[in-house]
This record gives sequence, structure tokens and C-alpha cells, in this order.
Amino acid sequence: MSLTVDKTLLLTDDEFAALTPGEQDEYLQLLEEDLSAWSLVGNERQSRANILLKKVDWLLYGGAAGGGKSELITYHAHELSMKYPGHRSLLVRTSLPELRRSLIIRTQVRYAQLKVKAQLRSIDNMKAWWYENGSIIEYGYCSREEDVSQFMSAEYDFIAFDEATQFTPYQMLMLSGRLRTSRKQAAAGVRTHVMFATNPGDRGHQFLYQMLVTPTHYGTKAIVYDVSEGFENPDIVRSVDLPDDLDELEALEIEHDPANHLVVAFVPSTVIDNPFIDPNYRKNLSMLPEVERRQKLLGDWDTFTGQYFTDFDRSRHVVEPFAIPESWPRYRGIDFGTANPFCCLWGAVNPADGTMYIYREAYQKNLTTAEQARLVKKVSILENGKAESIAATVIDPSTFSNVAGLGTTVAAQYNAQGVIVTRAKNQRVGGWQNMRRYMMPHPVDGEVRLKIFRTCDNLIRTIPLMRHDQRNPEDLDSRDEDHAVDALRYLLGCRPYELTKKDKKQYTPGAEGRVQKFMEKLDRQGKQQKSRWR
Repeated sequence: MSLTVDKTLLLTDDEFAALTPGEQDEYLQLLEEDLSAWSLVGNERQSRANILLKKVDWLLYGGAAGGGKSELITYHAHELSMKYPGHRSLLVRTSLPELRRSLIIRTQVRYAQLKVKAQLRSIDNMKAWWYENGSIIEYGYCSREEDVSQFMSAEYDFIAFDEATQFTPYQMLMLSGRLRTSRKQAAAGVRTHVMFATNPGDRGHQFLYQMLVTPTHYGTKAIVYDVSEGFENPDIVRSVDLPDDLDELEALEIEHDPANHLVVAFVPSTVIDNPFIDPNYRKNLSMLPEVERRQKLLGDWDTFTGQYFTDFDRSRHVVEPFAIPESWPRYRGIDFGTANPFCCLWGAVNPADGTMYIYREAYQKNLTTAEQARLVKKVSILENGKAESIAATVIDPSTFSNVAGLGTTVAAQYNAQGVIVTRAKNQRVGGWQNMRRYMMPHPVDGEVRLKIFRTCDNLIRTIPLMRHDQRNPEDLDSRDEDHAVDALRYLLGCRPYELTKKDKKQYTPGAEGRVQKFMEKLDRQGKQQKSRWR
């Protein structure tokens, strides 16, 4: 290469040898680029995102693989560090190897090429670039939700989540809460902000999809949320059309109240947007299975790889509340939790067709066992003031052995408060299959037998978020927010789904009916296999 580099910033032979073959290839490829100045010229999407990062509080960038996400993160953090002495950035991933491969190696090459006056140091297992002007760019990793605690005493001006959908909403919100700048920095022009760079899919997909993709009309608008009362379903104050022209975007001002409003935007990208990408890379992405191809090649956020309950459809399963007849059998299912939310669901069965209506939920954390039981009892009241007649209340079987440090079991504490509980059926895979059968259209009338009142916000919100467990695809990933679906699994276990003889579909007598039945069986097996591995 024609450009000289600062060799003191490059990897040593031992450090290079410690890299994986893929990391070594990435490193050598970056070194081959003749870089005399660092800019985003050539990728309009990156330039658009870099402008919006100076105007919004949260920016989602990405979609397709190869859209230049890591380059934009490192570029923007370096730009801020050079412009504002004493600036602090945090670039975070879910694991240290991914962090090294995607961001650290890239900056070591870039900084050597540009002879950046900074040193890469490792302090308390945390790598960071320390600039001569006092700016710092930290590299952190956060695999589990409790890992956020290591950042709770820190303060940052800019935070970037690389492959953000690998993080849980809790991790993203807690780390974003570490944004804070000084009055001196604010007076110099420093703005605290967050960037989420990612492909669609994985555990954080739905959170980002609901907060930054659909409200922004897929990146055509900036959205101003009112978060003065918290971040649970914040109201939209206004939406602002984003101009296509970069000069007009540069001049755009978004009216908002910095103390109470959160301004968000989304810049979608595809592999086609990156003019420097290897054509073979595009070809290889085009040969992926359909869902993965749409996500990684086209950046399609409407697809969700690994989604467990693919049959769930809000238009079919969510209904307007109505008065449940007193004659319908009623059940309660409880998933116990304290630091994590506890969830109780109320369900009633229509005797005419066997449809289970989930008509109420209680969902709250940091309640004692007695407080949970009293809440369940308090809201189990009919309009006439009488207590509901509950056929059965089932709870996680572990509560019959969990004493919770109080010398008596959780189940016994519920019973003492007047909420009589019995052991729920705890077969996970069988329970999920029972839920799926409830969600599928009935073979006779085409109607689903599970319907949920739209007021059950947390159940409706979390059912689509459930993913297949990578080690056991028949099960769902218990690391996700599964409290409401566990409660539903317990509740539906009180009334396992089954077809009576009169409900079963009638086939034409003779050979024609046997062929029809056989073909429908093959079709069901194909759909089950497809949903199992999505």
C-alpha cells in the first residue's frame, strides 16, 4: 500500500497469530485499503445516518449485512472524540470476541493508517482508546442482563450498540440510562445520543421494530416521543418528514423539549447501498433461505428469524373486551416472580365452542408473594361486587418447594391469602404445542380457539417475541421475557385442546376422502416443519 502507517498502533505478530482465520482476513483486507483520509463518501446511507446522529437522541441504522454498520460506528465515535476534547463513548457488543472482530481490529488499522494520536489500553479487562486530548472510547460487552451492573457507575456522551438486536430491551434501556454530559461539554456542543446498528432478527428485534421502525414509517420520518411519564407506551408528540436531500437534512431542525421528549429516527440500509462490498458477498447472501435472505440482503424488518409462535395473528387472536357470562368456567394461571415480573392471567371458556378467552392480566415486578396473592384476589371481583367463581388456579410447580427465604413455600403463602393454588402441568414442549393448537384455525369453522382481550398488553406484546431455543428447537428460549406465555401455558393446561368427534372434519366417503385426508396430513407436516426451523 502507498500510505505509510503508524506501526506502533498495529497488531504485533503474537497478537495477529492469536486471531481467528476470519479475523486475520478482515485485518489484512483493511490494511490493503489506501486510506489518506477517513470519510463516508460513497455510501449515502452512512452519510444520512451520520447527519441524523447530530439531531436525534436514538438512531437505528441497518438492516442488511454488509451495510457498513461497524464502519459508521467507529467513524462517528472517532469524529466526536476529535471534535470535543474529553468526550466519552461506549461501543458495546454481547461478547468480547465479537467486539474485537467487528470494532477493535477495525480501529487499530484505521488509527494506524491515519496516525491518530491515541493509545489502545486495557484497564480492568476493559479496552479503550485514550486520546491525547482526553477523549476516551471504551469497548464493553454485555452478555447477560445482570452484566449491565458493570456500567452503572459510568457516564457517557455517546453509546453505540453493535448488532443491537442481540441485546434485550432491558439491556438497551439500562445502558442508555448511563448517558450524561457535563455543563461544560454541553456548552461546547456535546449532545448525548445512542446508535443502534444491527440486522433484523434475534431477541431485540421486536423492541426496535415497534419503537423505531414502524413509527418512523420505515425511516421516512423522525418521531418525537413524550417520555416524561416513563418509557412504557410513550405518546407520540409529533412526526417530522425527513427530506431525501442531504443538504436539506443537514438544515433540518426538529422541535422538541430536551427535558421530556425523546427524538428517534431510522436509516434502513441494504448490502446494495455499500459500493465497496465484495460482489461475491452479495451473491452468497442471495443464496440464503428466504427469511435470512430478506433480512441480510434486503434488510427486511418484517421478517423474524427464529420466531416461535408463527401462528399468532393480532387480527385473529386479539379481540375487544366484553362481559364474560357468569356461567362460563373460569381459570387462572400464575407465573411466580419477584425481581422478575410475576404474571397472572384469567381465562374463561365458551362452552359452546371451547374457545378460551384471556380476559384479564396482572403483570408486575418487585411484589412480595403475599402482595401478589392479594392483588390476584382483589381484581378477581365481578361487577356486582361478588368474588369470581374460579374453577382452578394453577401455578408454577416449583412454588411448592420454593420457600423464598420465609420458612414456608410460595404456594402456601398464596393459600394463606385466600388464593388456593394447585400445581400446573409443567411439560414445556407439550405445553407449547397445546398453545399452538389453540392458536391454529379450527378445521371446521376456521376460527381460532384462543382469543385475548386487547387490554392484556403484556401477553399480546410478548407472544410474538418468543424465539426457538437454539439447543432445543422444540422449546422456546427461556432467556426471553416469557413470564406471560408461561402463565398462559399453565392456564391452557387446565383445558388441553382436543377435537371431539362432532368437531372433526367430515371427509367424502371412499377413496376420494382417504386421498383428501392423506394430502391434508402431508400439508400439516410440511407447515409444522417449516415453522419449527424459522
